[in-house]
Amino acid sequence: MRVTGPTSAIDDHTLCLAAGGSAEATVYVHEAAVTVGLTASAPTAAAMPSFVVHLGPYLVATNALRTAQPETSVSRIPAERGEQVLRVMVPENSAGGLCLHQVTITQP
Repeated sequence: MRVTGPTSAIDDHTLCLAAGGSAEATVYVHEAAVTVGLTASAPTAAAMPSFVVHLGPYLVATNALRTAQPETSVSRIPAERGEQVLRVMVPENSAGGLCLHQVTITQP
């Protein structure tokens, strides 16, 4: 996994991204559609973050957390076969940071 911008690892399973931060990994897609799941929380209830998820050239999701507790967002999207970059980013204008607990891709 590659990270850019303001980020911090809370433990071995949680990566927090501040506004302007991103995390990405190269994945191999072998189906024409995939399901992307993201479980995340906010470090504080005072500011709910927004986030954007891309898989290759496709926008998977633009969302905002509603609570500081971990939430799961699931999206099914078309995908190009082959190596693709899966990227999660917190926009510069986000109200708060995002703590990633898990990102999954499933292919039927």
